[in-house]
Amino acid sequence: MLAFLLGEFILTNISIISACNNKCKYCFQQDNYHNLGQMLSYDEILDILDWISDRTKLGIMGGEPTLHPDIVKILEKVSSMNFEKSVIFTNLLCSKKLLFEIVKYTPKIDWLINTTTRDELVDKFEENVEYLNKIIDKKLTFGITLINDLEYDRRNIDKIIRLGKTYPNLVGNYRVSIATPYHKNIVTLDSYDDVVLNFCKTANKETPNIKLRFDCPVNNCQISLKTVAQLIDNYNVDNLKMSHCYPVLDVMADKSVKYCLSMPDDFLTVKHYRDFPDNQACLEYLKEKFFNYIKENSYPCLKNKNCNNTLCNGPCAAITEYIRRQGCSINS
Repeated sequence: MLAFLLGEFILTNISIISACNNKCKYCFQQDNYHNLGQMLSYDEILDILDWISDRTKLGIMGGEPTLHPDIVKILEKVSSMNFEKSVIFTNLLCSKKLLFEIVKYTPKIDWLINTTTRDELVDKFEENVEYLNKIIDKKLTFGITLINDLEYDRRNIDKIIRLGKTYPNLVGNYRVSIATPYHKNIVTLDSYDDVVLNFCKTANKETPNIKLRFDCPVNNCQISLKTVAQLIDNYNVDNLKMSHCYPVLDVMADKSVKYCLSMPDDFLTVKHYRDFPDNQACLEYLKEKFFNYIKENSYPCLKNKNCNNTLCNGPCAAITEYIRRQGCSINS
């Protein structure tokens, strides 16, 4: 069961800097992380890269990673290594000069571009998208979060579909997300079936050549199994099957390690990555802690009252931690 849930590879993200030049409503980090003023040095990042095994999908994150003064050197180093896959997560709100430098490493490094929700930054974002379309010969992934604190973000959805129609040679995938459940004002694990279906229908109709990928299969907890089947069968949505779910480690800018960045506290956190010989050993420790918690606690599913936690054998750490913090857990 563990192998099925956790997949073959580890997804390890490095948060190279805590600062961000954007303030998206849906951001799981919010100001409490962005305002810390933390940044990994280039030498520290080299040590973390050495700590990570080859059987890894690597993410370069922030905050906003393009704010790091050594971002070009970092990407140059990453592109020379043999990770299973490497990707930079960026809001694209940087200078055109820096974009030109970063593009050099796209043959080895993928991009995940998060669209801004701030009106005053839209012009800058779209100018850079247009520029990127001119200088890059590769299709990239653009991220969209459908729910911002229980609000259906219609404007941001219209914007990303318009980008897909305008730049069909640049936009290769939409990565679909639902806001993390522990955010303020979200008090139940509501079903977002209609929201997800409406977006996928619209995107499939307006931009049929752009692939739809879900953020994480464990968001199945927030949409029904019937809808999951519809998304796979009717709209060819990728990454919804549990076999696509990789264990996630996040090395933070203070050198701590979290098991899934959705964690709102230190339930699944170690203080320093070098407390373990490599990311595989760190994962095994956090994985054991997580599954021991799952074994020791069950709770009534907020969607299926008769499930009693038997359908999914324990959801992802984010959902579990959310329920734990709400005081909803009951002993088995």
